[in-house]
Amino acid sequence: MSDWNFKDLEKWDEKICEIAESHGLDWYPIVYETCDYYQMIGHMSYHGMPSHYGHWSFGKGFERTHQMYNLGMEGLPYELIINSNPSIAYLMLENPFYLQILIMAHCVGHSDFFKNNRMFADTRPESIVSSFRAARKRIQGYIENPHIGIKKVERLLDALHAIQHQTYRFPKKYISHKQRKKELVNLLVTKQEQGEDISGYETSSIPLEPEYDILGFIIEHSRKLEEWQRDVIEIVRNESQYFMPQINTKIMNEGWASYWHYTLMHELDLPQKFHIPFLKSHNQVIRPHIGGINPYHLGFCMFQKIKERHGMEECFLAREVHHDVSFIRQYYS
Repeated sequence: MSDWNFKDLEKWDEKICEIAESHGLDWYPIVYETCDYYQMIGHMSYHGMPSHYGHWSFGKGFERTHQMYNLGMEGLPYELIINSNPSIAYLMLENPFYLQILIMAHCVGHSDFFKNNRMFADTRPESIVSSFRAARKRIQGYIENPHIGIKKVERLLDALHAIQHQTYRFPKKYISHKQRKKELVNLLVTKQEQGEDISGYETSSIPLEPEYDILGFIIEHSRKLEEWQRDVIEIVRNESQYFMPQINTKIMNEGWASYWHYTLMHELDLPQKFHIPFLKSHNQVIRPHIGGINPYHLGFCMFQKIKERHGMEECFLAREVHHDVSFIRQYYS
């Protein structure tokens, strides 16, 4: 450790929580775990989950990040927090004291967003860690099964990873073909009774309309899947649906967390010697990117402008009901 100890972090975490509550933030309890930079790269490779099934692509991602970091060509994130209840956040041992405080304030903003944004309503934060752990055990069991083996499992995972994000972008339940056909037939009967022409409708095609949840479609309609294959497909599908809200709210989520670490750090009354390093780190996080969009910068500036123009209540409303696309359409001037 450099210039901090765990008692220091506990003391300032209590102050952060007290100020955050006074502003109306409502977040999951946060469990902080410390790790060195090497372990942080490992957590990044497995999306921050404490337990995750193995696959060569995760190892490839780890080796690439590790090599780029050692060459000085790529940095590591200041923090990593997962959407669970309680939330799990990782603090790197190499971080100086002021940066740990900034990270903890940042994590409060993230956890508040996870808990209150409507896109995360169906992500099962109370059970997601145990769900990932159970999925890992099942896949490992298939790998160790002499009738299945690692080659068959990896071949299936390779195919699933290629299309895992081809699913619903917004919270939506999968409706079975049988249910859709029943609803369509009832609709056509009603139209026919009202004298409308129904010759353009087709009730025998599969699917009846374009289906974006490809893995859900495969699970329902495949006739040749073995039970273990069906289970692995369901595991990858559930994981994709869990991470999709984070993909759809990257700008908002990072902007909200950045806004609150900036606000809370100014109200913490930190020793003067930490103020300039804090501002430097904050500016590094939210600086514009030449030739691209920095989600931290765009989200942070937009929440600041929303507060100036419409008040803090509008910020909380936006945090609750929007995703990135609707957020930008609504508030970007």
